[in-house]
Amino acid sequence: MIEKRIRISRIKLRTSFRKDPTPSKELISSISCFGQTNPVSVARLKNGRYLLKDGLLRIKALKALGKKTVKAYYHEADPVLSESKPRAQIDREELRAAVKALMARGFTVTKIAALICRSELYVRNLLREQL
Repeated sequence: MIEKRIRISRIKLRTSFRKDPTPSKELISSISCFGQTNPVSVARLKNGRYLLKDGLLRIKALKALGKKTVKAYYHEADPVLSESKPRAQIDREELRAAVKALMARGFTVTKIAALICRSELYVRNLLREQL
């Protein structure tokens, strides 16, 4: 993963929330006083834009403060894992199928673990499971 500043306008926000979350006043105040201390996580898409994986409230707080860029960790996206479904809604069987597809395409366990933000042990155990 690479950390860099990215223009907020280049980040595609997920729209699958039941209600639009709002950043707390405490979060806005903290970012105003101390700056953004925790980078968001994004996947870099082939079109040069980014897909937000984690950090929606931080981005909204930065927007509320009039900021145009965000500190982000990013990696090249893979189509298998870049769908608009939030990670929390992907069930274990879907994740296992995606991991197996990536392995078939030559991805290493280490690379897959980084892509899905899990440990290598988690990925190995997922591959060993008989669902």
